[in-house]
Amino acid sequence: MKIFETFTTGYDEVEDRISLVGSCLKGDVVQLWLNLRLMQKFLPPMMDWLKNTDRAEPAKAAQVQGFMQQSAREAMGQQPPVMPTGNSEKWLVRSLDLNWGPGQIVLVLKGEGDQAATIGFPTLIARQWLNVVYDLYRKADWPLTIWPDWMSEGAAAPATPHIVKH
Repeated sequence: MKIFETFTTGYDEVEDRISLVGSCLKGDVVQLWLNLRLMQKFLPPMMDWLKNTDRAEPAKAAQVQGFMQQSAREAMGQQPPVMPTGNSEKWLVRSLDLNWGPGQIVLVLKGEGDQAATIGFPTLIARQWLNVVYDLYRKADWPLTIWPDWMSEGAAAPATPHIVKH
């Protein structure tokens, strides 16, 4: 299994897919493709997990989540992107497992056969990554129906084309 240390998220108009390019612990680079169908299935549980990490009173939960998303967007710094090389593995993610615990969610991305990669997201990085994915959804003109209102707050801020997690 590949373990991503850093990764870049982007959108490819030709493929009409989200691209995750990850630099792995062993030094190799892997490019994964995620389609809209898969994104629509795993993003809502990921956002629910984030919503449940904060115990705000229900009447103020949306405001608190919006504030936390805006704070995560503002805390994002620019990093050099991870770029695929000529010999990078490239594969379509066919299924995905979400594993969460206190303060972290882990995505296990699965391709064909034994193809698998994992990415760990501490809470702040998860929020930052969701901001990037939300911006990419808008760029791709994909439906925004799965996104809660608190995700769109602050989305008019300059879009970040990618996130590199260290």
